[in-house]
Amino acid sequence: PPFSRPTDTIVIVPGINNTSEKLYVKTFVRSCLAAGYRVVCLNHLGSLKDYPITSPRIFGYGHTEELSKLVDIVQDRYPKSPKILAGFSMGGNIVTKFLGEKPDRQNGFVGVISVCQGYDIRKSSGYLLSWDRLARVYNWAMTNDALKATMNRHSKVLAEHYDMRRVSSTTCIQDFDACVMSKMYGYRNVEDMYEDWSSVKCLDKIRIPLITINAVDDPIIAPICNDIAIRLALQNDKVLHVQTQCGGHLGFYTGGLLIPNGLSWMDTSVVECCAALLSLSKHQVNEDEEPNLSIPSNDELLD
Repeated sequence: PPFSRPTDTIVIVPGINNTSEKLYVKTFVRSCLAAGYRVVCLNHLGSLKDYPITSPRIFGYGHTEELSKLVDIVQDRYPKSPKILAGFSMGGNIVTKFLGEKPDRQNGFVGVISVCQGYDIRKSSGYLLSWDRLARVYNWAMTNDALKATMNRHSKVLAEHYDMRRVSSTTCIQDFDACVMSKMYGYRNVEDMYEDWSSVKCLDKIRIPLITINAVDDPIIAPICNDIAIRLALQNDKVLHVQTQCGGHLGFYTGGLLIPNGLSWMDTSVVECCAALLSLSKHQVNEDEEPNLSIPSNDELLD
């Protein structure tokens, strides 16, 4: 219940270049707090405007080191708290890859929720070069607003290692990744990086309950990528895939056409999913407890 001491913890991983200051993250955090949960949010490396980086590296689409460090802190501070991982967009790829690449990490979590991820970065990358649903426009916008802006913000550290003039001339994520990301993380080429960073190769190793949410009209996720989650749900009874006709990318607005409600379907649904996962976990714990078959003493019967 609200205002009680939280016992359950939600660890949030936002989308590309997003932080706890992003509006959709704030709204979701508010919903979680209102439901009585403790909330922890990963701020992607280099994404916070007022915190300069100290080494020549920014966040990676499937790099899990920062999340691993955060989870270690959370586990140390709240060892007995039931925990859920919730990832949005790029964060969805990171949380599922984090759990799947080293299955022992799943021991500290009761479930994981992924919202609007693409599962296969290579396929999603190819789709972002098309004009279907104006994906190419979104590609250009993310390159400028998320990637190049981050590089410029930390140019004092990064300019010594990367050609900033070439960075400024990139017009799509693929060019930026060839220029920066693949070199930053030591990959031979972009294709190898995309394959290694994609969660698709780790999804079948997740043994805890997994809920995936996607919208058919998502403008930056290739429609074929949703089939990955559908097949996984058909093969694994611990996976639930939710697919809506509308919702866009992390939109899922409700209410008026011009002025939507402040609380989206995504906010309420993901919080309800958290409640369901926690309830399922506690139910399983009760079932696993051995029944007390000892015969009561006469004194206990009289009491």
